[in-house]
Amino acid sequence: MMTIEKCRAVLDRYEQVLTKEYFGSDIDHLRSMIPKMRVMLDELHKHEWNLAIASITDERTFKQTVTEMTAQREKFMRWLGFMQGAFWSMETYTIDDLKAHNKPDNEPFDQNK
Repeated sequence: MMTIEKCRAVLDRYEQVLTKEYFGSDIDHLRSMIPKMRVMLDELHKHEWNLAIASITDERTFKQTVTEMTAQREKFMRWLGFMQGAFWSMETYTIDDLKAHNKPDNEPFDQNK
């Protein structure tokens, strides 16, 4: 699973590519997604803290926090998938490149998986 830090690093990479390599309004939608995705990651980070607190205080709060966290993570991943699909369709990255972006930094990329 991608960590919040890894997600931020991937967004940084994509923001640089969108800034340096693409011009015009064709990709404004992709550019506009990045700040919103950063907010999603901030929310996930808050949920992680709430989860740590709830785990020692209240089971109901713990379950609610897990549910909210799961929904936020799933939304972020859908948006990331959309963005990566756009990069693939623009021939910016291959599928293997995109898979490698999602791998943990310490895990080698195996093209056969």
